[in-house]
Amino acid sequence: MAMVRIRLPKAHEGQEQEAFVGVNGVGYRIRKGVDVEVPEAVAEVLRNAESAADAHERFLAGKE
Repeated sequence: MAMVRIRLPKAHEGQEQEAFVGVNGVGYRIRKGVDVEVPEAVAEVLRNAESAADAHERFLAGKE
């Protein structure tokens, strides 16, 4: 299993300090603002989530 190093943006006050990602029945709690190594599949899920959030923001702004 290929591992990759990622860093999620640091959480603001009042936000969750960890993100949860589930891949193939395995859950991962990823601390924000810290370099961590995760399986490539976990990094891909996070990239897809970010891409979907960006598309949602563009849609709400009327740019799509």
